[in-house]
Amino acid sequence: MKIAEFHQYMRKLQDGYDFPVHVSRRLHAFLGNEEQPVFADASVQRTGWHALNGQVVVFTQGRVLLATLSETSNRDVFRDDPGFTVVVQVWPRRFLMQMAMTANEDKYENSDYEWTRDYEDHWPRGARVALTYRDHGIVTVPLGDPNDDVAKGIRSHLHSLGLDLDGA
Repeated sequence: MKIAEFHQYMRKLQDGYDFPVHVSRRLHAFLGNEEQPVFADASVQRTGWHALNGQVVVFTQGRVLLATLSETSNRDVFRDDPGFTVVVQVWPRRFLMQMAMTANEDKYENSDYEWTRDYEDHWPRGARVALTYRDHGIVTVPLGDPNDDVAKGIRSHLHSLGLDLDGA
């Protein structure tokens, strides 16, 4: 997938807001033009006029890419801009050690109410799964309230991640 196509793919994750091109380019540096994302999610919040915080996760057939944004610029960046940061980590999917659906009262995650409602093919709004990776900690998906693209893709993606637990 070329960089421009990848950037458009990433922009769809954040409804109604422009995804920073410099974050797409950092992630794409690890993917190259040949590797395709099989699932991606983003939870990025504006923390100031030009600053963003949050996480972006991209899963390929064999790897996990996690970008952590800390006071990251959401506009054109110039050489004399202050030190906004994006950290990108990459590890093999086979490092998955555990998948857990836990409850978080404060965030209404995985409430009985959410799992009782009939969402058909969609993922319940408050449903979260914690993925524990050896040497890399926990990645919770979806990262935020999923948009339609994320909600439709997460069920099949979790099934394929379950196969990673079996070493397949």
